[in-house]
Amino acid sequence: MDLSARVYSAKLQEALDTPIVVENRPGGTGLLAGERVAKSAPDGYTLLVGASGQMTINPVLIPKHPYDPVRDFAAITTLAQFPMVIAVNPSFPAKSLGDLVALAKSRPGELAYSHGGATHQVAAEMFNQAVGIEMRNIPTRAARRRARPPRSCRRCTRKPCAR
Repeated sequence: MDLSARVYSAKLQEALDTPIVVENRPGGTGLLAGERVAKSAPDGYTLLVGASGQMTINPVLIPKHPYDPVRDFAAITTLAQFPMVIAVNPSFPAKSLGDLVALAKSRPGELAYSHGGATHQVAAEMFNQAVGIEMRNIPTRAARRRARPPRSCRRCTRKPCAR
């Protein structure tokens, strides 16, 4: 997203003859950037270049989502479309998609994947279902932090926590 924003901002700056600043706000699969823009003044000076998952999947998957994509934003254009790929370490035994599916079917629940955001996670789970395999999702560090209970709850001695 950052690269797209920078490429388009240069052209926008030329067309408007005014400085354009791109401020990258990574984190939370776009949650931090979206929240910042949603809470900014609606004066047209702050724009969000975000992924579709940020507006469609995050609000469903993330509890206490800090903004409403329909209420807080007005989509004005599609800047780019990005393909999703499946990649493995070169030393991994699967050398094709067919190899990966066969290996996953022979070892249900043993293979794992990680992803770049909510859209990728949903796509991976849809792939799992479509080909009849079970690969485990390994969340990124940021996703694991979001999934943790609040600090006060971590100190709770009751199992399971009553809060």
